[in-house]
Amino acid sequence: HTRTHTSYTHARADTPHAAPHTTHTHRAAHAPMDTQHILMKACDFGDVKVTKAMLDSNADVDRVANGWTALKVASERGHVGCVVALLEANANVDLEPLGYAPRPRTTALKLASFEGMADCVRTLIEANATIDTEGDTALTLASSGGHVECAVELLKARADINVLDEAGWTPL
Repeated sequence: HTRTHTSYTHARADTPHAAPHTTHTHRAAHAPMDTQHILMKACDFGDVKVTKAMLDSNADVDRVANGWTALKVASERGHVGCVVALLEANANVDLEPLGYAPRPRTTALKLASFEGMADCVRTLIEANATIDTEGDTALTLASSGGHVECAVELLKARADINVLDEAGWTPL
């Protein structure tokens, strides 16, 4: 016995958990989904209950998929409840995966700053995220996007206003 359904995702195409609109055929007794995949999806959609359940099921809190961790996904999306759950599970707040092409938004703090997710920025700072001091910093990214609340949080955490970005500009 099989059934067919179409699954749709609203995830961005540049994240590892994104999938195009596809049609799947499932058998009645199909294998359960990988806990890691479910963790990434839960963080993408802000489902704290499922995030905690996957962490309780021993999903690797710092596993990297195409340069993304669950913490980076939740931070970029602004899902502070998921961020808190991941930090409580000892997620590495400063993880920058090896082998990932250098980009200006590689840490969870930079992603949250770039997207204007002030609650996540605040939470990551409280978890002792490193305030970067060279290149395109979290403060530069927040300022360039007009995310005043994020910039204020970073300034309270002593982000350096004199750091020059790659184009020679300061954040403010």
